[in-house]
Amino acid sequence: MKILYTDASFSPQDNERHGENIVRGKIAVWWEGGHRIDKVAIGRVDGLRQYNNVLELTAIARAIEIACEDVEKADSLRIYTDSKTTVIWASSGKIKSGVRTLAHENALE
Repeated sequence: MKILYTDASFSPQDNERHGENIVRGKIAVWWEGGHRIDKVAIGRVDGLRQYNNVLELTAIARAIEIACEDVEKADSLRIYTDSKTTVIWASSGKIKSGVRTLAHENALE
């Protein structure tokens, strides 16, 4: 079994200050023997307040990609995150229709 730990962050204040139509953040994935921290950007969506959750979901997707790229494939994965909302989204593959946006759909892909 391969164990990975994920996290994400972004600063609403920094993103507002730049006035761009995107939200910038960072995602991190740690595993035994390595880690990866990536800068990411997602499109701004009017009314969306869950950018950190979308970035957390992106971090989980990145953890799965990293595990698949590994030369020694694991028979199973265990991924840890501190976002309960993201765990629900990732395990069900669904997001409530009232809050679902294109940003969410892209993160689920």
